[in-house]
Amino acid sequence: MSGYPPPPAYSSASQRTMSEDPQQQEVELYESYKEREAYDNLADLYAVILATEHLERAYARDAITREEYTAECNKLISQFRLAEKAALGKTMTTETFMELYQLE
Repeated sequence: MSGYPPPPAYSSASQRTMSEDPQQQEVELYESYKEREAYDNLADLYAVILATEHLERAYARDAITREEYTAECNKLISQFRLAEKAALGKTMTTETFMELYQLE
């Protein structure tokens, strides 16, 4: 899984003195702008997939009309394509991403 950011590093919190209030300690989740951008891209893809699932449920329950469903679905498809390219590139499939982050 090279090319993907590792899980957040919590080492900076362990380097602090014991006298500090644990709730006030700052935890660094990324070490560089590139790593932060990778996390943001993964989060965007995750959000689009969840939004699609919610849209499907709303349509299945007749909470939205066919026209609303079609319009929103087209938007989500466009957003998905962009998010997928940005987050995964050619190194991981969407199916692998969904398994890794427990999306069903």
